[in-house]
Amino acid sequence: EPFPVTRDYKVAVVGAGPAGLTCAYFLAKMGYGVTVFESQPVAGGMLGITVPEFRLPRQVIQQEIDYIESCGVEIRYNTPIDAGHTVDDLMNEGYGAVFIAAGAQASKRIGIPGEEEGLEGLHYGLSFLTGVKTGREIALAGRVLVVGGGNVAIDVARTALRVGADDVQLFCLEARDEMPAWKKEVEEAIEEGIVINPSWGPKEIIHDGEKVTGIKFVRCTSVFDMEGNFNPAFDENEIQAVEADHAIISIGQAPDMSFLSEDSRLERALWGALIVDEKTLSTNIPGIFAGGDFTTGPTYVIRAIASGRRAAVSIDRYLRGETGDFTILDEKTRLAEEAKLALDEDTGEEKRRVPVEMADPKDRVRDFREVEKGFTEDQALYEATRCLRCDLEEDRGE
Repeated sequence: EPFPVTRDYKVAVVGAGPAGLTCAYFLAKMGYGVTVFESQPVAGGMLGITVPEFRLPRQVIQQEIDYIESCGVEIRYNTPIDAGHTVDDLMNEGYGAVFIAAGAQASKRIGIPGEEEGLEGLHYGLSFLTGVKTGREIALAGRVLVVGGGNVAIDVARTALRVGADDVQLFCLEARDEMPAWKKEVEEAIEEGIVINPSWGPKEIIHDGEKVTGIKFVRCTSVFDMEGNFNPAFDENEIQAVEADHAIISIGQAPDMSFLSEDSRLERALWGALIVDEKTLSTNIPGIFAGGDFTTGPTYVIRAIASGRRAAVSIDRYLRGETGDFTILDEKTRLAEEAKLALDEDTGEEKRRVPVEMADPKDRVRDFREVEKGFTEDQALYEATRCLRCDLEEDRGE
């Protein structure tokens, strides 16, 4: 049943990803009429159109989206906010506030020789994953080289196997134990037959003028400098050329700012991202807020959700004319008063986590079914009895 609309103001949200939908839900719960503008035909952001089904089945996301819509949130699909229908236009249409949560869905280019537009066999991680998940006919064959060491690169490599690749090899700058991808994801990829080649950086995309034929790599000796800045160093005496039928670049994502008009009054940092207040997520224009991956770059989904909740609270305070600091317990926080529900470390008997059964690697590469089989009823009941400590801690003054 929809939440009742009790407030005079209505709010627009740009983007139906985790941050945008979370913001919309909490604003609707507060009594606001909320409209979400989504450029895609489905909601969920990257969870909906990019994350492979074998990691997150679409039906799980759709259940959450259906619930949010049932609460009274209106989602307008295939309705991009761009130069033809701007954020300023939304404010002029009577929305009291706008929350920009357009995500980070633009793949980064490497910027090396041979990386040319229109080359057959050259793909980029996000567009490749999106194409597969949204039903575009993408079939690979032969050897596929994936460049990148993060979770998206691992998803790309595992997806490439499932759409026909005979041999998938992943090359990354980082050493094996320094890869940003989760250890569990890397291990699952190796189980499926993907070859990991650590400490190699792409030097050149090799092609015949029309089609990719391979990549030239150079040995990477370090990824960060002494100050901790990203500044890869290479040994030019150690170079290898690897033949390939396809190359998929997956070295990171960034917000796509192209939907903002050139004359937009929104203030940006030198690198192009919007400047927002860290606590309130407000921009330099009153009534316009921004958050999620759109302002931070790609991060954990739970952080995007937390950002959406913070935005909802900030927008509510703005529309009610409230000012001053406020606190949201969206991080591990010490409380001045005792958190009575928190358990002391030594009061609960430790129970080991129930291991999740996985599908056999030979079977799971044949399709996109979820690789984790989940719990039986008895396992779920046992798991529910395990001690769960919360992270609201008593402030003992140390």
